[in-house]
Amino acid sequence: MFGIEEAFTAALAFDPKFRSAQRDFEASREYRIQGRSLLLPSVAFIAARGRNLLDQRSQVQTPVGPRTDTRRLLYNSASNVLQLRQPLINFDALARYRQAELQSLYGEVVLSARSQDLILRLSEAYTTVLLAQDQVRLARAQVEALSEQYAASEKLLTRGEGTRTDVLESRSGLQLAQAQVIEAEAALQNAMATLSGIVGPSMTRMPTVDLAGFEPIELKLAELGEWEAAAQRLSVDIAARRLQVEIAKQDLKRAEAGHLPQLDLQASISKNSSDSVNTVLSDNYQRSIGVQLTVPLYQGGLVSSQVRQQVANVGKAEADLDDATQNVLVELRKQFNILQSGAKRIEALESAAASAQLQIEATRKSVAGGVRINLDVLRAQQQASSVARDLSNARFTYLLAWLRLRSSTGLLSPEDLGEVAAQLRQTTTAAAAASGRPAY
Repeated sequence: MFGIEEAFTAALAFDPKFRSAQRDFEASREYRIQGRSLLLPSVAFIAARGRNLLDQRSQVQTPVGPRTDTRRLLYNSASNVLQLRQPLINFDALARYRQAELQSLYGEVVLSARSQDLILRLSEAYTTVLLAQDQVRLARAQVEALSEQYAASEKLLTRGEGTRTDVLESRSGLQLAQAQVIEAEAALQNAMATLSGIVGPSMTRMPTVDLAGFEPIELKLAELGEWEAAAQRLSVDIAARRLQVEIAKQDLKRAEAGHLPQLDLQASISKNSSDSVNTVLSDNYQRSIGVQLTVPLYQGGLVSSQVRQQVANVGKAEADLDDATQNVLVELRKQFNILQSGAKRIEALESAAASAQLQIEATRKSVAGGVRINLDVLRAQQQASSVARDLSNARFTYLLAWLRLRSSTGLLSPEDLGEVAAQLRQTTTAAAAASGRPAY
């Protein structure tokens, strides 16, 4: 069987969105190296070779007056220079380095967010398939029950104890149930296609899950305030926005560095041969070391404009952080309330499902006693089928709300899929023991 944990393993290798996130993470790790390089020395070797034709005219003063001498010279030139440059004071490079560190860290946080997103998308697709399977099972059970009702109505009509109206009503209900089976099967195929897009062609036969023994999961944090505090500390969405604020602040420091001086250590070794018209047919070997100070004085208002621009960008990043925080907390409260009300709703629907089955039996006895009619049985069966579908949907909605709550808080991990798998396995085993069917 293709359990949810096996599905997650397959999704890690196949899901295109997650594979894209992994490549983004690998690329983001290079920011750290690139930023550090700005603070380290740079060394370059420059070599040049040339073939030169020189036409030279010069004025020569002689006792009899000035004379113009001309000459044409064809010669080779060569230049070899080894240069070293080490930043000593460079506020722009320092800000770039700090920003690169933050960008690499941001890549890690984004990968964590994409991992949680994969768990949620997989859980939604997987449970949608299980829910669709359950809906098909319920729809087929409804068809089976209505088929028996239809057959019984025809027998009663044949013996003269029933009416043509009862037969028509039973057949109409049966045909409607058959249409619902077709609709449920189409929904199951669509759900399977969605799941295949995440886990790939390795998907095999899905387990058949019956949540008859479903029990709500005990929350480790009982109070909403505890969940909100955890989200403030651990939410990957909030963490990503905080890093974007810090990255924007480093952009501001880079812009402000445009007003500040820069000091570099420079050293070079050069060997030149006929490298200029003044050194034709001569060789030079030079070694030098020193510092270069660059003080920006005026750039037409460019730096001041960039500073104002980055101040605005910092404000935008801080607003985006506030927005992300509010969105996380709103989603967290929503899922927490779903869990709180979901447990009560499941309990109520379980009672309603049991009552619906009793109502069917009682209505059938009333029909046999002449108190009720066949239409009342059909309505009772349809009501029982509707309650069963609602109950199945409520159970799976509860499981997804639990995963989404942990995701909003930043606590969601692959181990939580094991919790879901254990819950499904436990409920399936309980249902199998009650019905005599084998559990997966």
